[in-house]
Amino acid sequence: MRWEEALDRIQVSVTGSQSRKVLWDWQKGTARLSRITPVLGGFTAWVARRQYSRLEGLCQKHDARVQILRTKGPGRFLAPLHARLGLVAGPLCFLAVLQLSGSLIWSVKYIDFTPEQRALVEEKLLETGLQVGQVATQEKLRQAEQELMSRENAFGWVTLNFVDGRLTAECTSAMAEGGFPQSNSWDLVAAVDGVILSQDVPMGFTQTRVGDTVTRGQVLVSCYKLDHGGQPVWQETRGQVVARFTWEYTYLQPLEMTARVEEPGGARQVEIWTGPFRRTILGEEKTGEGRREYQPLTILGLALPATLVTTYYPQYSRETFSLSQEGAAQLARYNCLCQLLEEFPGAEIQEENAEQTLEDGILTYRWTVTVAADIARPSDQPPVVEAPVE
Repeated sequence: MRWEEALDRIQVSVTGSQSRKVLWDWQKGTARLSRITPVLGGFTAWVARRQYSRLEGLCQKHDARVQILRTKGPGRFLAPLHARLGLVAGPLCFLAVLQLSGSLIWSVKYIDFTPEQRALVEEKLLETGLQVGQVATQEKLRQAEQELMSRENAFGWVTLNFVDGRLTAECTSAMAEGGFPQSNSWDLVAAVDGVILSQDVPMGFTQTRVGDTVTRGQVLVSCYKLDHGGQPVWQETRGQVVARFTWEYTYLQPLEMTARVEEPGGARQVEIWTGPFRRTILGEEKTGEGRREYQPLTILGLALPATLVTTYYPQYSRETFSLSQEGAAQLARYNCLCQLLEEFPGAEIQEENAEQTLEDGILTYRWTVTVAADIARPSDQPPVVEAPVE
């Protein structure tokens, strides 16, 4: 008897009218039964666990009943696992995949990004090969950071960190600490005429006070001052000077306008991207303008190292709309407001007045507003150092 047969055994009971034939056929083989004991209607014996299936087959052949009475050896613990190999194979495969895919990007998290900034970062990550399913390396991360930082006025700083399968992207806008614009080497001058309401100047030398009336081009914050010896002491300028001023915008709004309208039912293409591999699962690629959306591929909430990419191919048509005078005035005011906020971000409207005239189907909208906004702008001329007064 082999040592594994001696250590791993089963005591069985075989009963039935043909139990003797089971015992007779068993003896024709090389395996042995031990401790055979006659009982009413059959016998009991010990058999090696690995031979139990053969004994069970003989019992079925001769219409006998076999029953397990006792077990000895490690097989009694391993038998349930042998019947359900998935209980063992599952964790082992999971650990192997986890070890082999530790350098794969499973998900990307964006922190403090505007929609425009996120679109820029997503595009750059795709160009650099840092999408979900790709292998992340320090060289790729640093390259993407440098290329994003090289975009003028897009970011204050950008950092990409990869830990345990997750790529985390963080950024700040192109503003320095405290919410001020980036520092400037020249003077800050007034963009318009106005009355100063408040000043917050962390860098530079203030030339005005709250309540002063300033004119366009007047120096608000100087980049130097003279020391006791009459020599200029230079410093970069940065800050905000909020003033109240009146501004006027004129906008010409036709009552009939043609716009491009997206038609319903446009084509789309759905792909799965994982690493360098791409597979189309719905639709096909079309020519022309397309809009892409990127979503992580998940199954029952579990993120997989793949990206679901949906490309929409909308169909457009040009339609002509007719506006009432009131609707045209609202649209014109909206465009004037957009122009105001573009020139003076964060402006607060204190008073407004509108005049409108209609002639030949075109509404002339004149919008006069009194606002409070930051009027400090970097000078486009180098500073002129004044001679000291003797």
